[in-house]
Formats: sequence, structure tokens, C-alpha cells
Amino acid sequence: MLKPLKLLLVDDSPDDCELLLLEVRRGGYDPVWERVDTATSMLAKLNNQPWDIVIGDYNMPRFNGIRALKLLRAHWDDTPFVMVSGCISDEAGRRAMRNGARDYIMKSNLSRLVPTIEREIFDAEQHRRQRQLEREIQKSKMALEIARRIQQQLLPTTAPYFKGFDIAGAAYPADATGGDYFDYFPMADSSLTIAIGDACGHGVGPALLMAQARTCLHTLIVEQKDISEILAGINRILYEATPQEHFMTLLLARLDPQTRQLSYTSAGHAGCVVNSAGDIRATLGSTGFPLGLVADAKFLCAEPVDLQPGDVVLLTTDGITEARSPDGSLFGLQRAIDLVRIYQNGSAFEIVNNLFHAVRAFTQISPQEDDITTVVIKVNDVPTSTEKDSHS
Repeated sequence: MLKPLKLLLVDDSPDDCELLLLEVRRGGYDPVWERVDTATSMLAKLNNQPWDIVIGDYNMPRFNGIRALKLLRAHWDDTPFVMVSGCISDEAGRRAMRNGARDYIMKSNLSRLVPTIEREIFDAEQHRRQRQLEREIQKSKMALEIARRIQQQLLPTTAPYFKGFDIAGAAYPADATGGDYFDYFPMADSSLTIAIGDACGHGVGPALLMAQARTCLHTLIVEQKDISEILAGINRILYEATPQEHFMTLLLARLDPQTRQLSYTSAGHAGCVVNSAGDIRATLGSTGFPLGLVADAKFLCAEPVDLQPGDVVLLTTDGITEARSPDGSLFGLQRAIDLVRIYQNGSAFEIVNNLFHAVRAFTQISPQEDDITTVVIKVNDVPTSTEKDSHS
């Protein structure tokens, strides 16, 4: 079966065109073709339809191949142009190719014509597909950038001033969007509720789950003061609204400025309290299932932790503890605690910032595999005048 071919011939000789068409038909093509020999007639045909390939003579009385080539490139950038001439020097052929011709062939050697047509049509199709893919990637990048900006607006940019404490948090998504979450909620009774969570995976899907959980939390925390009941309410909504394989861990902690106690409840998320000596003084373990797995799950509120001056509450997502070095070693909790010990005299922001850079150095700047999120709460002896300025 003959292959269709839309062929534009730029040649002043009808006889030479017949020779070219004969060779093309011998090669298994059924050409739909037009012949032009002036800029005006070529422009009309270019405006009429796209062509699979353009074959042009180098020298013509009223036109020439270089002008034809430039005219083609102005209209169809990816349509191949092959120069065919009865007399063309190597220098002229190279000049034609510098101007965008794909090949040049002598009319005395037309056996090269069909293989050249096949190669150029294949390359042109590959080029078109590549450009289409690049356009789709660019559109995706633009969409992801919009999503990233929207998601960043869902996370706090600064921590609230809270007398007697220095607080900081930050999230570094692995993709344009991430499934990690942290937040602060100043309460009417002067306490502060802090949230940190991790939707399974990273990317757009977990980011949507995170956004949904955030919306639920912002709604329920106004209506319900009991943090265990808030978690139960979020869980019921996520269980109904998300596929079974999707879930999210979430820890809610409440700071009381009067008693300096930390109360918390946790849906599969953990944290710890590090004392001034750099040792774990209290582990904040899970008190219930991750959100979205069990419809009627209960979330106990753990015994309050009495915080002491010099204590650091460290809340992280597994993008820190499960970060891997090139040899497969895990960063782990102990390295995070060691870093807290090193920077214990610095601000909460310094601990957060240095912890992120320590993780990236540990992985030796390999692509970040998971979202990295940290909230640090330093317990101060007496509030200082600079305490408020150190929050971020």
C-alpha cells in the first residue's frame, strides 16, 4: 500500500519535477503535490496547508532555494526542506544547511531522495512530538507552580509570639506541592494549639488530602476545644471523603502558658521533648490510628508533660527521620536530637533551619525523596526582649 505524502516542489522545471515524482512513487509514496517557482506562489501554498516535506532547486531564474528556505522557516519551523539541484557546490550545500535545509542532493544521484524523505519525515514527527511534550510539561509546571503558591499560603509564615516560649516551624516539600502540614492556633483561654501532620506520599494527591485536613481542623477548632474530639471529627470526614489507601498522620499539641504543660493527642504521629542536657525527657507517642483508616477511631489525650526551662519540643515528619544517605543509612531521630543539642542555645528558627540543611547534607544533595517539616518549641527561663523577633 502506497504511503501518502504532501509534497511541495520549488522548481522552475516541470520535467525535473516529474523525475522527482517518479522517484518518490518508486519509493512507495503516493504524493499529493504542488509546484511553485516564485516567492508569491510559494507563499500562497504555504498559507494553504502544512506540507510533509519541501524539496527545492538551488538556482532558478526568478527565485532560489535559499529564499524559499527562509520563506518556509517563517511559516513552518519544523517542516523539513531538502535542496535538490543539478549543479551545487559543497560550499553552497553547506550554506543551505546553515540556513535550515536538512540535506542537499544532486539530481544525478536521486537514489538518495527516498531514504532522505523517510528520514526527514520521521525526524520531523519526532521533533513535533518533542515540542508537544515540552508544551505539556510547561503547562504542567505552570499548574504546579500555581498549586505550590496556593499551598504555601495554607501554611503559616511566622509563629505567634507566646510568652515564655520560642517557636518556629517550616515545611520543605519534595515536589512543587507536598503532603506535610503544620499550623498554630492561639486559643481563647490563652493557650496555643500546634498541629503537625503528614499525608502519605508526596505530590498533588497528598497535598489535596493535607488541604482537606487543614480545612477540617480550622473549622472544628472553633467549635470544639477538646483536641481529641477535634481529631475524631477530622478522621470521620477524611474516612468518608478519601480512598481507603490514603491516610494522614496528625499530632495536636496544646501549650498552657500558666502551667507550662504540654497536652497532646496523636493520630499516628510522634514527637519528643529534649532536655537541656540533650537527652529525651519525654516521648510523644501515637494515641490513635492515622486519620482516614478507621471510621469510628478514638483518640486519647495523653498525660500532660511538665515542660522545664531549657527543654526543646521537637516535632518532625518522617522526611527527616527516614532521609537516606547514598549508602542507605537513615538519618534517624538520634541525629536530629544531636543537632538540637548542638544548637540548643540558638533560636528555635536556627534549629529548624539547621536541621533541614543537616538532612540535605546527609543525603549528599541527592533528590529530596519526601517532604521535610519541623516545628520546634523552646522553653525559655524568662521571656526576653528578643524572643518575639526570633520567630518565623
